[in-house]
Amino acid sequence: MFKFRVLSIIVSALSYYANEKLRRQQFNEAAEDRYSAMKREFDNNLTVFASLQAPYYTLEKALKTGYSYLLRVNDWQRGRDQLNKMQITV
Repeated sequence: MFKFRVLSIIVSALSYYANEKLRRQQFNEAAEDRYSAMKREFDNNLTVFASLQAPYYTLEKALKTGYSYLLRVNDWQRGRDQLNKMQITV
């Protein structure tokens, strides 16, 4: 009778540790999947932000190089004339 109790305790402990190992493995796989999905989304957003920066830097460069007349709402004709003088078509 005593041997069966000891054997039952040993089998229960082994079963518990096997289940615990399986749960840890499943958790690690799920965490890795979520991490890779978040990293992929972060990289995509970073690409979008980089593409949004390009017009800003172009505008900044235009302002620094003296082409601010192209940005005035009421002065498009003058800007177009200036571009035509530089032989650039609009």
